[in-house]
Amino acid sequence: MAHICKVDITAFRDCTGIGRNLAIEVLEFFDSVGLTKRDGNTRTLIAEAKNIFGS
Repeated sequence: MAHICKVDITAFRDCTGIGRNLAIEVLEFFDSVGLTKRDGNTRTLIAEAKNIFGS
């Protein structure tokens, strides 16, 4: 990965157009599979999606 990507719940919710509760569930799923790491209300991308979900 060339740069650090971070997102908070509000930005993710607004960008995806889904509700807050669903946004939290999706981000928690990403944490559980190792795509992101939670730091307070912010998530940091720690792996490439293709390495987690395949290409």
